[in-house]
Amino acid sequence: MASREPGSLVVIVASAGSLQTLRLLVSRLTPDPTAAFLVVRHAGGGPSPEDLLQTLAACSPLAVGQLQNGETPEAGTLRLLPEGLEVDASGPHLHLRVPREGFRPAPCIDAMLASLAAAWGPRLIVVMLSGLGADGALFTGMPSAAVQLGGLAAVLEPAAISGWLNQQLRKRGTIESDDDLGLPAEMLHQILVVLQERTGIDFSRYKGSTVCQQVQRRLALLKLGDMTNYLTMLENDDQEAERLKANLLVGVTRFFREPATFAALADAVKAQMESHLPGQPLRV
Repeated sequence: MASREPGSLVVIVASAGSLQTLRLLVSRLTPDPTAAFLVVRHAGGGPSPEDLLQTLAACSPLAVGQLQNGETPEAGTLRLLPEGLEVDASGPHLHLRVPREGFRPAPCIDAMLASLAAAWGPRLIVVMLSGLGADGALFTGMPSAAVQLGGLAAVLEPAAISGWLNQQLRKRGTIESDDDLGLPAEMLHQILVVLQERTGIDFSRYKGSTVCQQVQRRLALLKLGDMTNYLTMLENDDQEAERLKANLLVGVTRFFREPATFAALADAVKAQMESHLPGQPLRV
């Protein structure tokens, strides 16, 4: 059978404490003819990779398996990243690698998502799970950082994620070209004018579909329901203009940083600098 190249890659980032949430999500996914799914665990503990594969295969309508080195994602499949490894995207292929040593977490979700975003662009969807209720409460750093930054399409209860995701994939399957902006060109122009007035940055040379995607994310998150209401808010709320600007400028690496990691790194570098002898080599 010929392989089916996916139009979208959905990466589900899960911790040891979010197994119940992960199981609920994958059990409700619709086998989409245009999307492939990849599960990445960002914390140790929990079930073994073999047990997790069996659990997901038993509850998911997708074809479940472990990601192989150099594998090209296929639509309608769900792959689990092997424990202790990172994934690096090269064109349509996903390559496994051993995490580099250093001050960053290992495996490093930040680095993996940066690589995937560079290869897949707007075709990449990332779902971050933090557990049900108190379950997974120790592993909420990345979702909490994303919420604070405001660069999200939606913040949902676990039971609502699959429905939202299925809807987004259906919408993507109906888009015929990048010229289909999803809102009137005049409305887009007005938003760009107001944004420049409020922030001093001209986004008119940005790709229209990129701007519209971020505007629609803010509209959905604020639950305003109407683009005219959002334009009115943008005209009168400097903070909202700053949030939209941040969404348009945000880099993948900044988006998924864990502040505690970089605070620890700063302390370590500071201590090394203070103990360094003049004229001696400094190795960082």
